[in-house]
Amino acid sequence: MTQNQNEVMPSQQQQQEPAAAFKIITIPIPSLSEKEKEQFKSIYDLHSKNKKTLILAVLGLVGLLLPFADLIYLPSLPRMIENLKTTETLGSLTVSICLLTSCLFGLLWGVISDCYGRKPVTLIGLTTFCLWTIGCRYSPNIYALLIFRGLQGCSISVSLVVGQAALADLYHPSERGRAM
Repeated sequence: MTQNQNEVMPSQQQQQEPAAAFKIITIPIPSLSEKEKEQFKSIYDLHSKNKKTLILAVLGLVGLLLPFADLIYLPSLPRMIENLKTTETLGSLTVSICLLTSCLFGLLWGVISDCYGRKPVTLIGLTTFCLWTIGCRYSPNIYALLIFRGLQGCSISVSLVVGQAALADLYHPSERGRAM
């Protein structure tokens, strides 16, 4: 080897020195008494098992609203097109608008629920969903229906997004698979 190659390639002794510089230090952790353990409850221990099951059931039913709102609507589409005297394209657009707005607003509901809490955000979303559904029912023309369907999609996406976030708040990661 030439002298330049010796400068570039470090010796085996130089390669092993940094590894020997690190030591693993173990610090003994004292065990906590039962009283101290109660002070440091995990977020997953705030609710009883029965309350978690009830919340899970409610979230499951609320989570069904988005697919239900789209699937129950489809059989009535031909009659709606006929009653509103519109084209099939605009009638089909009502489904697309609802899905598009539910996808877009799904990105916002999680952030909003982190700031203001899961329960109030869910209640606001479900209340406005009911209002927009009434608006859809009494729409005088296809354009009003398009607007109400878009707003309906905005509101109902809260059911999936906040439901998943609430599940993450309730169950430890090792228990979430069974809960879902």
